[in-house]
Amino acid sequence: HTRYPLVTGVQTCALPIWRGFWFMNAIWGFIDGAIGWANLITGPVTIEFLRNVLAINSGLDLAYIATGVVLAIRVKPLLQGFGWAVILQGAFLLAFDLSFLILAMRQG
Repeated sequence: HTRYPLVTGVQTCALPIWRGFWFMNAIWGFIDGAIGWANLITGPVTIEFLRNVLAINSGLDLAYIATGVVLAIRVKPLLQGFGWAVILQGAFLLAFDLSFLILAMRQG
């Protein structure tokens, strides 16, 4: 049993904030993987559909970040960990979605 949460992950984290952070990131990883897998088994989409999805996702990403902030300022360390994980994931997804939205907009 160790006290190095950045190395060991969810199960051996000594501090609740790190347990929450790693646990929430694991959940996001599962969700992102499921979405990626679902996209692999579906057919190609039109550029218009892709633009709409990326625009909607960008708005949802902002909602994720706002929700993360609400959780991060809570008193309970576990909720703070959840919040920081949601902020991190939301910020990454916002950058990802906006980057591909810009590319899709350039596709005429």
